[in-house]
Amino acid sequence: MRALIPIIISNQDASTYFAKIIPKEIKKITILIVVDSAIQKTSADAANFLAEAQQSAESLRAILGRKRKTCEVIVEWGDIYNKIDRTARLKGIQKIYLLEQESKDFDAIFKELSKSKDYKVELVKRSS
Repeated sequence: MRALIPIIISNQDASTYFAKIIPKEIKKITILIVVDSAIQKTSADAANFLAEAQQSAESLRAILGRKRKTCEVIVEWGDIYNKIDRTARLKGIQKIYLLEQESKDFDAIFKELSKSKDYKVELVKRSS
């Protein structure tokens, strides 16, 4: 089974949250970093976000690797919803895990992704 973990909007290190909830039947995980220029207003903002997101992704990849999960990290630039949806479809993802965030943009993305019949979306609560 394949899963997708997008790192979007708020880039808080999510390693501990995801490491606790990824079930054993998931063997391959794609960590997707989406840099949306509409959210990161300047190139400096985008560069900072990307650096922090890559650090978070590598931390998560190391933790999941110790749990014998195969992980890949992909960086995409553009619209968050479209990049997540497209990547999920191209990679044959069965489940997308999204870390709960306080944002109208996040709520809209979660709602749209949840409509898909190609994959399931699970909201990971910060208190997990």
